[in-house]
Amino acid sequence: MNRLRVGISLVAVAMLSTPPAVLAQPSDEYALNPGASVVGFTVYARMLFKIEQQGRFRDIAGELSFDPERPAETRVDLTVYTASVDMHNEDREAMLRSGDFFDVERFPTMHFVSAATERRPDGTFAVTGDLTIRDVTKRIAIPVRIKAAPQSGVQAAVFETAFDIRPD
Repeated sequence: MNRLRVGISLVAVAMLSTPPAVLAQPSDEYALNPGASVVGFTVYARMLFKIEQQGRFRDIAGELSFDPERPAETRVDLTVYTASVDMHNEDREAMLRSGDFFDVERFPTMHFVSAATERRPDGTFAVTGDLTIRDVTKRIAIPVRIKAAPQSGVQAAVFETAFDIRPD
């Protein structure tokens, strides 16, 4: 009998924006721009043959406090609404919403909240925090690349990350 083993690779591209007046302050507070942000994933499974399927979550919310001069004080709080899973396939979405996977009835959100941030020699950051999925919280460290770009008169920042979530 084959057993389904699933690994999930998450890719988050978060466009966070705030008015320029706030950016002049020592600590910059950003609110997630859901229309320009993506929390995507790739599901890897192996049964009779290897399966790789990409998807995303359409409903996310979050905040970030980031000062490039004091990256250790960075705070991230990101919520992903599990019922918003989108794989462009109703059967697969139903499977992921079911009690066998995200169990959206009992666990409507996944949540990440940072605890520490450290600047790496290559210019990226390691953000360590608690990731809660299905009421199980694990401490993880995720790599983050930060890009800044003005957008329509509003200063914006892009935070990108990709990391694996593997079942024990």
